[in-house]
Amino acid sequence: MQHIKKYELYLLMTAAFLFSLAVRYIWVAMNIDNPQFMWNDQLMINTNDGYFFAEGARDILAGGHQELDGSPVDNFSSQLTALFAFMVPFSFESVILYMPSLLSSLVVVPMVLIGNALGMRYVGFIAALVGSIAWSYYNRTMVGYYDTDMLNIVLPTVLLWTLIRAFQTREDRFLLFMALDIIAYRLWYPQSYSLEFGFFALVLAFVLMYERKNVYMIKLLAMMLLAMMGLDTMIRAVLVVALYVFYKRLDVARFAYGVLGVALVLFFVTGGLDPIWGQLKGYVFKDATDVIEGEINLQFFSVMQTISEAGAIPFEMFANRISGNGVLFLVSIAGYVWLSFKHRVMLLALPMVGLGFLAYGIPGLIGGGGLRFTIYAVVPMALGIAYLFFEVSKLLSMQASRYQVRIHLALASLFTALALYPHIAHVVEYQVPTVMSAQEVAQLDKLQKIASREDYVVAWWDYGYPIRYYSDTKTLGDGGAHSGEVNFPLSVALTKPQELSAKIARLRVEDREKNEKNASLMHEPYSLWTRLFKEAKLASTQDVFEHILLDTNFSLPAKTREIYYYLPYKMTSIYTVVESFSAMNIATGEKETPSFFRAFPLRKNGDRFDLASGVYFSLRDGKLYQNNKPVDIKMLYNASYTQEGALNVQKQLLSMRGDLNMILLPSYGQVLLLDDAALHSTYVQLFFLEQADSRYFEPAILSPYAKIYKLKI
Repeated sequence: MQHIKKYELYLLMTAAFLFSLAVRYIWVAMNIDNPQFMWNDQLMINTNDGYFFAEGARDILAGGHQELDGSPVDNFSSQLTALFAFMVPFSFESVILYMPSLLSSLVVVPMVLIGNALGMRYVGFIAALVGSIAWSYYNRTMVGYYDTDMLNIVLPTVLLWTLIRAFQTREDRFLLFMALDIIAYRLWYPQSYSLEFGFFALVLAFVLMYERKNVYMIKLLAMMLLAMMGLDTMIRAVLVVALYVFYKRLDVARFAYGVLGVALVLFFVTGGLDPIWGQLKGYVFKDATDVIEGEINLQFFSVMQTISEAGAIPFEMFANRISGNGVLFLVSIAGYVWLSFKHRVMLLALPMVGLGFLAYGIPGLIGGGGLRFTIYAVVPMALGIAYLFFEVSKLLSMQASRYQVRIHLALASLFTALALYPHIAHVVEYQVPTVMSAQEVAQLDKLQKIASREDYVVAWWDYGYPIRYYSDTKTLGDGGAHSGEVNFPLSVALTKPQELSAKIARLRVEDREKNEKNASLMHEPYSLWTRLFKEAKLASTQDVFEHILLDTNFSLPAKTREIYYYLPYKMTSIYTVVESFSAMNIATGEKETPSFFRAFPLRKNGDRFDLASGVYFSLRDGKLYQNNKPVDIKMLYNASYTQEGALNVQKQLLSMRGDLNMILLPSYGQVLLLDDAALHSTYVQLFFLEQADSRYFEPAILSPYAKIYKLKI
């Protein structure tokens, strides 16, 4: 009988796992024939950060990397990927494409186990079906979403199961399982600290209220503290195993409180609560500026203000991402409350519920942490809705004496289908593109053939990881290095005129190579970069900074490597965001007036171009009209591509009185409206007009999708 029950449990896990994979394959089936998504005969991944881990895995397999190239060869995700790629007979591209779907689908295992632990394995099975494809969980674990999220919910769900079993059985083996899972979770995702501490705080509160004299619970707290210390992974693993052996071989009743005291001291000595505050500050208490303290004390625009996943979200989106829609979300909450009332151990899931609800925050008290947090509430809410549907089905079926079981299962299946429908509908509609198109990758592949691994590519941080992966060069900014002081020189290089752009790029690259191998950016006393910042601070203006660079007597560092500029068409949509990092007085923190840069669809309507509601450009008199009021346009450019792929630019002076310029881009179906500052920016001049100042730039690779220029100084 016990064998049959285990067989049934494994069958439920397998069925839920295959269901999760099948739903995730929808994206593959719908995009496999799109040549723009393919590279090396495989679909490309669809998350920027994935290229970070892929770079590390690639370099591990290659046997080395360059100093200061940012390759995460010590990252566990990269190491695990390299191991998989080495062991399986598939291409590296296939490994990073399908790893997320395979690993994330493992969440069904602890969910079914939790249901089984509560004596309701079919509730666990229904929850596994719903939770494995829930809106937010799917978005961050779909095929191609190669990121740490593929195990970020699996591991805490395992932790939840081990805690439930520890409370139920009081067996020492679950203490070890729990501690090792915490260690594995931290190894996989260092930011897991907040959730770990949430579980610890909840257990501590329970012990203080009800079980202060329970030796097993004291042992549990000590184990959690040792596993959570800020020490090396192997040291913590050895300590928890040693403590487990100690618990098994000795009568620890006399030593339990002493061990807990030692563990508590070690916990605070090795870091305590510091990581939690760092994460709250970044995502909940978001600052408008990054303040660099110390000798210079500068202020920069904070990148957290520009990341959508860290911004406030409306309630509808919050509910959709957790349960599919608002109604199902309320049903899920009711189900979780009912489940927790019947099985008090489910209160242990409150840290996951709380972290997930942090996405929305508490209106008027705590700002929402952003949509990225919703993923944590998926598991407990899925268990809640599964329990409610299963129990309601049972109550309704009790009226039929003859076919009670069949009716119960039929109703439960119907309710499950209703819970699954909005998530599956979302999967079908959520057809996200790959990070880069095949044409864009082709340009970086060409760059890899002409650049060395010591060369740099100047580009906005959004493109840093894929640039490093495909061109195997270095970058100044990426998805992990994008603080205000990092983005400042990139913003200047991309949105200021070419002379200043060229000089700041050369200065930043050479200064970084010379001084940052053994010192940080702002605290190296011999850094030329730091000295310029210091002078700008003393003058309370960054104009001094620019004036020094443009002074003919200023000597740039000697050139030691090549620098390339990567300018993609897609940067058009974020140009104003890019500029915001340099449109600020870094000495005082005051924002400055940004340039005017707007992109509109190019729609010809008779003798005019309609740009927006009430805004059009007249071809008869060469004026822009806003609510029928004429506005003078200074310069009109028409930049279009010939059949041979060459850019043909025609320009015309319309009015010296105009403050705005217009660039018609028929090949892109867009028109740009911009002032002189934006017009003369390096990005606009090099990408849209291909007007490179021959003193500073020369074209290296040109295409309508992305253009790469080589710095000459």
